[in-house]
Amino acid sequence: MSACDKCAEHKYQNRNLHKALELAGELGQRNKPLFRLAILSAELGELAHCYVRADTDPGNRLGLMAYAQTSVMDLLAQLAIMCREEGWDFDQLKEDGLAGAMDGGSWDS
Repeated sequence: MSACDKCAEHKYQNRNLHKALELAGELGQRNKPLFRLAILSAELGELAHCYVRADTDPGNRLGLMAYAQTSVMDLLAQLAIMCREEGWDFDQLKEDGLAGAMDGGSWDS
């Protein structure tokens, strides 16, 4: 059990994740992009939740950041699957996106 699983907000978030996945399953029968977007939305919410909790509960930051990494992995996986389904080159999109972010001055290191 992660530190994130222990808090009431996360239990609420899990209910929302399950609802999103249920809806995504229904959408997936008709529309794969909407299926992926529903999952991406849920995972992004999980990531945001971990950062908010880490800010308000620094004692659990290490566990929350480990859970946040899992959310990032899930986001990347869903984006890669969506790109494959759409016939897009995930690696090229990632490379172009990073280059654009650095050129635009929004890339902080």
